[in-house]
Amino acid sequence: MTDMVRKQIYLDRRLERLLKERCARVGRSQAEVVREALESALGPDAESAELRAWYELKLFFDERSIMKSEETQRRWTREEAYEDGA
Repeated sequence: MTDMVRKQIYLDRRLERLLKERCARVGRSQAEVVREALESALGPDAESAELRAWYELKLFFDERSIMKSEETQRRWTREEAYEDGA
């Protein structure tokens, strides 16, 4: 085992329940699951994955912005959306 540092954190009830459910499902301790989650969120691959997601989102919006207006305009009116009287 590598050199470990003890940390204490506070979780709300929802996160505590989710953590317990995940641990039961994967058969690992709470400490292991928390370390894995932190590594995933903060580790060396986290930044590159986040950047890839931003580039993909930017590409989507760039492609969407050059579409012809007839391709992106809705085919219904606001009044039609409320025809059922709601």
